[in-house]
Amino acid sequence: MPTRARLTILSFEGQDAMSDTAFLDRLRDLAGVDAVSTRFQDRARHAGDQWARSRLVRATSAPPSGLPDVVVRPADVATLAAVMGACRDAEVPVVPFGGGTGICGGTVAVEGGVSLDLSRLDRVLHVDDLSMSVLVEAGTPGAVLEDALSARGYTLGHCPMWPGAGTVGGWAATRAAGWFSARYGAFEDMVVALDVVLPDGTLVTIDSTTREFGGPDFRQFFLGSEGMLGVIARLRLRVRPAPQTRRFWAFRFMEMDMGLEAMRRVMQHGLVPSALRLMDPFDTLVSYFGSGGSATSLEVARTLEMLRRLLHLDLGGLAESMLWPVLRQMLAHPLAARTVLDQMPLASLLFVGFEGDEDRTRDDLAEARDLIGRATGLDLGPEPGEHWYRRRLHPLPYDAPVFGAGGFVETVAVTGLWRDLSRIHQKARAAAGHRVLMPAFFTNAYREGAVCHFRLLGMAGTPDRSLDLYDWALPRVIGAAMKAGATVAHGSGIGLAKRDFTDQEFRGGSRLFWALRQALDPGFRMNPQKLYPTTVPAVPQGEDDMPATGVRPDALLAWDHRVADGAIVTPEVPEEISELLRIARRSGRRVFSQAGDLAIVRRRPRDPASGDLAIRLDLLDRIIDMDPVSGTVTVQTGMSMVHLENFLREKGFTLGFVPRRLLSLSVGDYLASASPWAGSPLYGTVHDNCIGLSAILGDGTSFSARAAPRRSAGPDLMHCFIGARGRYGIVTAACFRVFPWPAVREAVAFGTQDPEIAMSAIRTVLARDVLPEWVLMVLRSPSSKGNRRRVRVVLQMGGSRRHVSRGLAVIRDVMEPLGMDPEPIRTEDRLLPPPKRFPSHECFLPMDRVMALARRFGAEQSPECPEVHVTHFGIHGATVRVLLREDIHRVPDDLVALFQGGGHQGPLAEASDVLKQQLDPDDVLAPPATLD
Repeated sequence: MPTRARLTILSFEGQDAMSDTAFLDRLRDLAGVDAVSTRFQDRARHAGDQWARSRLVRATSAPPSGLPDVVVRPADVATLAAVMGACRDAEVPVVPFGGGTGICGGTVAVEGGVSLDLSRLDRVLHVDDLSMSVLVEAGTPGAVLEDALSARGYTLGHCPMWPGAGTVGGWAATRAAGWFSARYGAFEDMVVALDVVLPDGTLVTIDSTTREFGGPDFRQFFLGSEGMLGVIARLRLRVRPAPQTRRFWAFRFMEMDMGLEAMRRVMQHGLVPSALRLMDPFDTLVSYFGSGGSATSLEVARTLEMLRRLLHLDLGGLAESMLWPVLRQMLAHPLAARTVLDQMPLASLLFVGFEGDEDRTRDDLAEARDLIGRATGLDLGPEPGEHWYRRRLHPLPYDAPVFGAGGFVETVAVTGLWRDLSRIHQKARAAAGHRVLMPAFFTNAYREGAVCHFRLLGMAGTPDRSLDLYDWALPRVIGAAMKAGATVAHGSGIGLAKRDFTDQEFRGGSRLFWALRQALDPGFRMNPQKLYPTTVPAVPQGEDDMPATGVRPDALLAWDHRVADGAIVTPEVPEEISELLRIARRSGRRVFSQAGDLAIVRRRPRDPASGDLAIRLDLLDRIIDMDPVSGTVTVQTGMSMVHLENFLREKGFTLGFVPRRLLSLSVGDYLASASPWAGSPLYGTVHDNCIGLSAILGDGTSFSARAAPRRSAGPDLMHCFIGARGRYGIVTAACFRVFPWPAVREAVAFGTQDPEIAMSAIRTVLARDVLPEWVLMVLRSPSSKGNRRRVRVVLQMGGSRRHVSRGLAVIRDVMEPLGMDPEPIRTEDRLLPPPKRFPSHECFLPMDRVMALARRFGAEQSPECPEVHVTHFGIHGATVRVLLREDIHRVPDDLVALFQGGGHQGPLAEASDVLKQQLDPDDVLAPPATLD
């Protein structure tokens, strides 16, 4: 790791001396005198966040640690970029600082340097009603943004899980997830574009609507990066219409596992609750009934009576003031308390909430009540859920008393598949539950799993002893949960608290992460020592036991399954791929594999005499795991998409999100060429639904990301492979989310002369929470005969009869008043690829640009005008595809760059190249552009 300058300071209160006056003067010239501070009080406020361990340390007699040398508050993005450039020149560490509300030590200035306070970048810049997005600066508090959106009838839908005034930049940097992520998604799902200041001071825009070929999705790298790759300065976020109403209902379960089953049924039935939360028996006792809620369970009253007698307490009721005396005694004897509680017939509380329009909210709640009742849930009415909603942003009632008594309260949030959640809960409690109290609850539910939140409550007499207890308990809980199948984190980031576990989250991830950091922050100055252990993995060197030159390739390729005289090889097991890359590296050959829809792996290299090697994965075509409980399938990437879809159909499932024209590709080729937006309003995209994968990097390193509903373990490293056309590695296996095969399918079509009316109608349908399987708007081009056909809109609904009927009713309610005429259409299951593929070009665009192109092509009269399809709709954008069906069809000259251009430009293109050099130092993996 390179050495860097370290500012010399005096770290005692009342002292603000600093030796590097030239650097300080430059900062003051750039940001202003009032925006630069070396005062101890300011530095101490920026020394960390709300991490429980930091709070414990502050309560001990230890001297202050993690202090930045200087605090800088830039007033605008230009100043921010200039300050970053100055820090680069001085080789000074930089720690971005938002609201200071993190809980993992992500803003601790471990190596001093500059704390970059973004609180002055707090403007809501623009709300785009057509694309339903908002442009906002990164330092804007979430409450300020929500108020601005509410005034215009919108909501972001992100309700923070941790008390405090978090900022939108901080939410993006930690991949935060709010209470309502089941309906609105985690914060990463809301991010359309980012303006990022790189470590050298360069400002770049990363827009997910920009088409990219053969490169990584940098948006997924900066999300969760915690400032280690650059500073997020502005964000463009999608917004949703504000809900008209909100309803809650609560249920009691005598068996917690049945509560988990009820959650699973609700999510896999296709309902979209805004909140779904199950508390284990202990959390039901201390977190709900101890916070002022009304006692609706006889079991709770009996338990409190037993605790009163056991601990000799005078409990006058269930008021919040009574909770701390109980907890104090339980914290003094955690094993005894756990033993008593485990023997009691305690109930678990579950509540579900829906929001939206009046009719749908009422109907969805009625259906959820029926599903939960069938899973043995006892109806408790709306009050417990409404009570939680009123108090959702309040601090925990026992947080301040526990810390005040020298103890700690730590929250560990992990995700797991439905089949693993109960075991995760059991193993984590068994690992540390005899020394700390561990109430837990499950929330943030998804189709394939949910999040388990553990509250670690510990007290050992003094803050110093409690610190030792904390350091003992936290790794045991995380380690036990991960061994049972959990992720390391969800919705709260990594920071210092969990960085030692990220190597387990992404096997081989440290190799990829440090290559990414070398590409963007070669000086390793940004927020040092976060996310991953600080040891930089060495780049693999060539093997000495194999000569680099003079090697006859045929002598090295000794497998019986080689094809075409060694030009094409089909490995039988994934481990052979590493060996093939090793042979290619040492013999000077290049490897071609997984180029995506170019289908280059299906033919020989252009020059058979060159010795280049094509790796086909046809023999890696096994179903590794089919998990109908969690709704996932894990498959090797040599299997074709149509064969996988047929296999799932036999089991009653579907992928749903694969465009019909790409069904003939293998799983690996499909992943390599997948567009970020190609998919379905109902089922999502492959970027949404690929929840785990394994790959071999160009240097032979194995990489894998465990299957998980969600994770916040730093940058999502899987996106180095999805859509990258095999540039950085070869994907060997992938885990996908699957969906029930629709019980009912119906399609409707409408015609109109006006493309703007058609586009507005589709957008309105989607805004009303109608999710078709697919939507297509066709702008018929003038044919060679000169006649012109009108605009045609096709929507296909799939799912339960209730879902389909309700969706069709809304569609007709929107389309018919606009004068759109119904047209005949046949339902299509899209299981087979189309018989013929015409040349085409496509790009995803925000809704305002889609509307402009629709107007243009709708008015076009030239016979050279291609046929235009608009598909892959979202509220904020859609994909425009031009099809060259006839020989005379041409893409208009002024749109060629839009449809055929691609790839990263400028600094991101350079970073892509550096990443390639780091992961494939011998340039073994050939990009598709090098082929005919």
